[in-house]
Amino acid sequence: MLGIETPEPIRRGLELIEIAAGHAAPLAPANVLKLTDAGLRRRVEDISIRSHTVQTLHGAGLGVGVARVTEEILEAVGREVVPSLDGIVAGLQPRFEELTAPLVIAAREYGFTTDTTSDDVIDMGDESASAAWRAVPRAWSALSPLVNFRISMTEVFELAPTMEQTRLHYLPRHPGKTTPNLSVLFAAGDNWSLGDGYYIDGKTVGHLDWLLMAREGLRLNTPSEVDAKLASRPRSFLG
Repeated sequence: MLGIETPEPIRRGLELIEIAAGHAAPLAPANVLKLTDAGLRRRVEDISIRSHTVQTLHGAGLGVGVARVTEEILEAVGREVVPSLDGIVAGLQPRFEELTAPLVIAAREYGFTTDTTSDDVIDMGDESASAAWRAVPRAWSALSPLVNFRISMTEVFELAPTMEQTRLHYLPRHPGKTTPNLSVLFAAGDNWSLGDGYYIDGKTVGHLDWLLMAREGLRLNTPSEVDAKLASRPRSFLG
């Protein structure tokens, strides 16, 4: 959807997972009378493996092997792909800057915040302010796939900030649900936090305070840039 060419390790990894899963499929019927002695022995072994009764979280038979091979493939894909992620994110930075421009204008030029209401904007009596206000939801609608992609990249490849690094937000109305503060992925400067800063708790999930962040600048940071930001701030001030 974002026009990114799928890295070869990911394409091959998905292909290998399909091959591994297909290997666990039941054997097709065979005319055993036409099998060689060796072929018949192999079939006996294959049927026995697929039919054994040892149960695990991944089922029985070759499902166990498929599960482990899938893990190994995903780990190998990660090792191959992670070094290329900086380049993928850098290629999306101009698009991110373009899409976030209305948020920056709304926050810097008109002082809009998450608490601003349409009545507040009407009271300003400024058509340009009204236009900036209307542009905010349109901008977010266009921006959200890119933001979701960057967050998914962090989650899938276990990049920083990891769940261990991030202070989790326990939503009081929904005990047990947690959401991390990932503002460091999108902050142009020091306008990020792993705690409560630049973050708003919601009824079901939390979300970043994009307009507050926009006042100081927004940027789609590469994994290396995120690492540098985290390393530059003393651990005691990461919140």
